Amino acid sequence: MTNRVSFLVDGFNLYHSVRDAITDHHLSRGKWLNLSRLCQNFLSACGPAAQMQSVHYFSALATHIDQQAPLRHQALISAMESTGVQVVLGQFKKKLIRCKAGCGKSGWGYEEKETDINIDAVMQSTRDKNRRPIHPGEILLVGLLLF
Repeated sequence: MTNRVSFLVDGFNLYHSVRDAITDHHLSRGKWLNLSRLCQNFLSACGPAAQMQSVHYFSALATHIDQQAPLRHQALISAMESTGVQVVLGQFKKKLIRCKAGCGKSGWGYEEKETDINIDAVMQSTRDKNRRPIHPGEILLVGLLLF
């Protein structure tokens, strides 16, 4: 029996995991990750009959950082889509952020929103009317531990 597997990837956490690995291991590059191939390589851990059903990438364009960041991100998204990755975009929202150390200071920042909701919506769409998984294999990648 075939085990169809869907991968749901939190792009924000994946990006920070890869960025940290690049810094920690003094790598010169590595942010251009072939997500489809990475997920394909995980299939063997799902059993010998595992087949890739889909790869969903959830993220948001950081238009508040600089003008180049969303352009680079959009280029990465286009490359992912060309390999069959289904991209679901949320957005960043402005938010008042208070000092966590209790100093009383606050300032405006941005927070990525809707990724969790979008991931849940895709997960729910893979359920039948009795809320059972249509495809038993779903893997949620929220980041990578690279050694």
